Amino acid sequence: ATARGRLLALTDAAVTAVGKAFSRGDGRLALRVLEKLGVAEKPVEGVVDVEALRHALGLKKRREAAAKKKAELDVFSEELMGM
Repeated sequence: ATARGRLLALTDAAVTAVGKAFSRGDGRLALRVLEKLGVAEKPVEGVVDVEALRHALGLKKRREAAAKKKAELDVFSEELMGM
């Protein structure tokens, strides 16, 4: 077996060891795990609420569609005026 395969076979034991260390109150390990999971990272700015994000995206798409239609109407109006 490869070294990677052997390490992967130990993941269950590693998770168990981390759980035991947490139970003993190993704060350094707990902080390190939280950092690796990204919990300690600064939150991303912007809309986080899924429904609010969907609403915002829907508004953006409708605005883009309206702007496209307006541009088409402007071209059509110019063509009519030129006749």
